Amino acid sequence: MVILYSAKGNNFLETVNLKKNAVFKIPYMFSYIQPLRVLILFLIPIISAYGQKTGLELIDSLKSACAEAPGDTDRVKILGKISFNYYNFDTDSGIFYGRKALDLSEKSGWDKGIALSNNYIGINYGVKGDFPKSLDYFRKSLNSYIMVGDKQGEAYACNNIGNLYRIMKNYEKSIEYLDRAVDLNIELGNKLDQMKSYSNLGITYTLLQNNDKAVENLNKTMALAKELNLKEIIANTLLNLSDIKINNKDYCSGLKFAFQALEIAGKLDNIYLLSSLLADIGKIFLSASEDQFFEGNKCELYPSDKRTALLMAENYFLRSNEKLKPINDLPMISQNMLSLSRVYENLGDYKSAILYLKKYDEIQDSIISLDKALKISEVEKKLEVELRDKQIEIKNVQIREKQNQINLLIIIFILLIIVVVLGIYLVNKRKEIKLRIKTDHERQRMIEELTEAKEKAESASILKDSFINNISHEIRTPLNGILGYTNLIKETYFDRIDEEDRGMFSGIEESSERIVRTFDLILDYSRIRSGDFILEKENIDLENLCRECLSRFTMLAKLKKIGLSFRNDFGPVILSADNYLLRQTLIHLLDNAIKYTNKGKVELIMTEGENHSMQIKVVDSGVGIRADLLPHVFAPYNQEEMGYGRKYEGVGLGLSLAKEFSEMNDASLSVQSQKGLGTTFTIEFNLTKRSN
Repeated sequence: MVILYSAKGNNFLETVNLKKNAVFKIPYMFSYIQPLRVLILFLIPIISAYGQKTGLELIDSLKSACAEAPGDTDRVKILGKISFNYYNFDTDSGIFYGRKALDLSEKSGWDKGIALSNNYIGINYGVKGDFPKSLDYFRKSLNSYIMVGDKQGEAYACNNIGNLYRIMKNYEKSIEYLDRAVDLNIELGNKLDQMKSYSNLGITYTLLQNNDKAVENLNKTMALAKELNLKEIIANTLLNLSDIKINNKDYCSGLKFAFQALEIAGKLDNIYLLSSLLADIGKIFLSASEDQFFEGNKCELYPSDKRTALLMAENYFLRSNEKLKPINDLPMISQNMLSLSRVYENLGDYKSAILYLKKYDEIQDSIISLDKALKISEVEKKLEVELRDKQIEIKNVQIREKQNQINLLIIIFILLIIVVVLGIYLVNKRKEIKLRIKTDHERQRMIEELTEAKEKAESASILKDSFINNISHEIRTPLNGILGYTNLIKETYFDRIDEEDRGMFSGIEESSERIVRTFDLILDYSRIRSGDFILEKENIDLENLCRECLSRFTMLAKLKKIGLSFRNDFGPVILSADNYLLRQTLIHLLDNAIKYTNKGKVELIMTEGENHSMQIKVVDSGVGIRADLLPHVFAPYNQEEMGYGRKYEGVGLGLSLAKEFSEMNDASLSVQSQKGLGTTFTIEFNLTKRSN
């Protein structure tokens, strides 16, 4: 993990995961590894944030803003922001947009933009694990900052280069650039970045086994952290000092530093820091007992006999694992298991020693399996991005060919009827063949006819799949063209026409969106019925997904003047499920709730149900459902009012698909309603707070 900090102010920006083959793992906020907690600070100049958006949502909004940016300077800043926001999950795209920013900066002659762009490209290469290229771009960034006289940027670049050299184990170069960053920050009076550089120097000297210099720089870090009241940095620095003492067999001083850090961590909301501290103290007692430190020691913090020391080590390892259970940090838990095995071996309890050694092996096997799954997931994500780019390219080609929308829809329904008729024909044909099976000759003829029917069915299935795939492109092509030209006409002539004619634009947009929604429903239903849907499960932050789905309906709720809210009464949930199916389930339920609610409110609630299961409820104060219709509410093409005179639009597939999607994700969907008093839909997952 790498910690990124703002170049303006003291705000913590974001924690990111590097490729496992790129750099070491850093378990908590200030980026440490065992036995040394190495601080890596890739400092980045930050452009103003865009609200609370993150990930692809933020990137999409930035791309829109880039298209509307008034000048090259603004576009460079936004392209750099896009590059930075890609680095956590798609470094190739981050490098691509960083280079676009660099090209535009060079074209417009903006030297500071060149420095910024090189810095963003360097960050993406660093996260990708290509350290030589990362170093090259950081150096270019440094030279550009020097050329424009930006000493703050020069200090950032020196710090980044120093940390990169440390990763590459070139400690002399690392110290050279980190010393330079310290001098620049002292000159600028930037105590926060000065403190970070001192900490980096302390850790670099520790890796060089120059303990005097390491302690000197860590003490400077401590002084500045106390002045700035940064308690987590104080605790982590105490741990680094403790490690140095323990490596020199000074267990008493090491324990004092560790207990001071534990006292601070106990007041902070940082499970990683607290659990790591407990484990470190356990290791100190274990190592000291194995070194026979108790013999003649005068340390008031250490017991006088080996057995008591081992029991204290056992206590701290068990407490550490207890803290780690809610977050399921397998690497740290497994190391504690291994240490406990050593404790019990020293106590002579070989049965417990073997038991914890087996637990360690089991967790290590799980970690290896997880690593493989993550690598597969990375490849799949890359393929998904490539496929998406190709699809966009195909759509851009097809959008040039205008098609008549009404004729296309007629063709779609005719072909659907043909598929249905063909299916009925094949079923009847199969029945007819069964009736003719009387003799061996007839059985042989039945086999031949069944073979022929099978081939026809396979051809029909291929035709259907090809048809649906082509239609997926063909129906959106004219609609996108219609919407595009409508928006162009709207922007050009909007101020020149009267209020009544302006409403035609909204009508066109709403009708087009309705066609797209209808086709998507039919497409999904067809895939479900044919069994072509392939589940792609992944770990999902359920609260984030709920908020994303809810945000899609904010404007519609405002137009209808109804309340729209989200509440999490369950707590954080990471759920293994198909993201598309779960997202579409929530969207169908929210769309249904808002459609049938004309006053009052719609609520999306995460809560704990009976048997402590996790539930998501969509609660509305709408028109409700008649009691006689409740048993049929999830049937396809079912609505309370049918025909062209009905009040509400839709084809009646949304709730049916929501039910199917829920069951495919190993969840159940139920409904409670009373006519005139609103409706509650409940998705219940086979998940409890303990299992989560």
